[in-house]
Amino acid sequence: MQHIVDNYKKQLLFLVSLILVWIGWYILNDVLVEINLFKRFWLFLYHIILRSIIVPSSLILENVFGMENIYTYREIFFLKGGRVEIANNCLGLSLMYIYSMFIAVFPIKAIKLKIIYILIGIVIIDLLNLIRVVALSLISRHAPQYLDINHYYVFNIITYSAVFFMWVIWMIKVAKKELNK
Repeated sequence: MQHIVDNYKKQLLFLVSLILVWIGWYILNDVLVEINLFKRFWLFLYHIILRSIIVPSSLILENVFGMENIYTYREIFFLKGGRVEIANNCLGLSLMYIYSMFIAVFPIKAIKLKIIYILIGIVIIDLLNLIRVVALSLISRHAPQYLDINHYYVFNIITYSAVFFMWVIWMIKVAKKELNK
């Protein structure tokens, strides 16, 4: 048994770290939000991400696609009918966290590269969410019968696939080189 642990120490440490990160996300997202001070910080984080999606989405819809709209804190209303609402679960914060922690706990010491890849990944995930909201808005307005399948399946597959490929790029471009040093 000790031989197995010695041979796979990095892999086991990585696996245990991922499990602890997952538990950490549960504690952050479900337990600590009941503490008022932390809840304020958490809601502010959601607010920042929401604003980074709803305002540009509204502008793109109006200026690129000619869809006159009015946006509120969470919704975009189209003057010719229809609307989209953006819930906290749709903001991608959990995906940003999981993506970031996968890279953060990966067993290499290239901290600067980890930070760069994490920041790039967060921006890409946020841009994917922006594209998702714009696309769902267009579908909501022009083909509402396809809204649910796109909302629940198509865009989730696209987004999770993109994150998977970002991890693959991380593994090939950075982690593999660092592990072979």
